Amino acid sequence: MIEKGRIAAVGRKVSLPEDAKIIEADGLHVFPGLIDAGTTLGLTEIDKVADYADTGLFRPDLRAGVAVNPDSALIPVARAGGVTTVLIVPKIGIISGQASLVSLAGWTAPDMTLQLEAGLAIQWPGGKSAKERVEQLRQFVHRARLYDRVRSVKKPSVSLDPRLEAMRPYLRGERPVLVEATSRKQIAEALLFAEKEKLRLVLVGAADAWKLAPELKKRKVPVILGPVMRDPVAEYDPFDASYANAGRLYEAGVRFCFRSDSATNSRNVPFEAAMAVAYGLPQRDALRALTLSAAEILGVADQLGSITPGKQATLIVTDGSPLQPSTQIKAVFIRGQPFAPRSRHTKLFRRYLRRLNEL
Repeated sequence: MIEKGRIAAVGRKVSLPEDAKIIEADGLHVFPGLIDAGTTLGLTEIDKVADYADTGLFRPDLRAGVAVNPDSALIPVARAGGVTTVLIVPKIGIISGQASLVSLAGWTAPDMTLQLEAGLAIQWPGGKSAKERVEQLRQFVHRARLYDRVRSVKKPSVSLDPRLEAMRPYLRGERPVLVEATSRKQIAEALLFAEKEKLRLVLVGAADAWKLAPELKKRKVPVILGPVMRDPVAEYDPFDASYANAGRLYEAGVRFCFRSDSATNSRNVPFEAAMAVAYGLPQRDALRALTLSAAEILGVADQLGSITPGKQATLIVTDGSPLQPSTQIKAVFIRGQPFAPRSRHTKLFRRYLRRLNEL
């Protein structure tokens, strides 16, 4: 039962108000809305056009949620695929900005934003200039710590710096730091850096996470995986290294969830999880990774991720498992608001199907 945008009750015997609207869903399934824990949805329409990026190596004051386009044609596409909530992440540079958790329903960007400052996005350096870039990052963090100490006194003797001011809650461990790291070397360096700087680390991408699974478990570092459907990092890795990554983390007891890492592919994030199921991840845990586990890692498990009284009524109604490409999404509810699973894709499908029937 949904009231005022929230789940009021769940069960076989629920006392309904006399004016309640009843939706018949015999033979269908109800799941929590799916969460894409890393995308540029709402920031860009075409991936080749990098309008989700900004110049500069260190821009922690940028907040992705400010730039969301509520009229993006890709939002209904993702919603029709069962995705109801996304973490939008800025790109480019070393500290790219702050990721924002966004609901895929709303008239304006503030309407859609659940958490404007959900995590600090860091692209861990790689390649020939990695050593130099890492040192620049260390110096910037050191400068930000000095700034925080001065700003913490009763009468600070330093003027307000928006970039350094934005770093303060992350340096104090109040919010997570989302570090994009792919290879084993990058992941190891990020772990040591976070330990030294006492940061709340969340690894992102992490195609080689399976190689350091015991360390991730020991340090209680969660991982946002994806895209799963990619080549192995090293030439000598097994062909299915990326596909089996989630299953190996599951076996090691590491918390994880999934992302699409693409505005155009947010709709496919359940199939990233499905590929992991095909290579060892239990189906139940894949569904959890798309819902409750993602909510836990992003710090919104009190609001999203399960069908629990008191949480937001963000739900999908399907005729099968969301992991199955043949499954049809029959209805979507976001904070109690119903949406038909329609998009430009479904419109074109019906249009050209009609043409085939006329031939």
